[in-house]
Amino acid sequence: MAIITKAATIHFVVNGEQDFLFGLSDDNLIGYAGDEIVFAITAESVNDFARQFNLEVGPIPAGMAVNIGNPGPYTVAPGFPIGIQVIIVLAKDVVPGNYEITFTATSLW
Repeated sequence: MAIITKAATIHFVVNGEQDFLFGLSDDNLIGYAGDEIVFAITAESVNDFARQFNLEVGPIPAGMAVNIGNPGPYTVAPGFPIGIQVIIVLAKDVVPGNYEITFTATSLW
């Protein structure tokens, strides 16, 4: 009796880790006391990432308020980049200077 051996080969692709791009429409803005500064936070799927994320803001300097129309969570999916409008409201008595506000996105599993 003869030994019979058969084989089948599978071909597959390993993609990079699923992730999302996160950024600001403009990260160097100028405003004056009493102004509203309007820009957008953008998010886009990488490697078929399809999940939600929460957005955190802070710290917020004295004399300023940050308004985000939709508090989230936000959904990122392949082919559907999103933009989140943000308004920074500067009080009329805000002290002139250079400021930073950090926006952090954390995906939900």
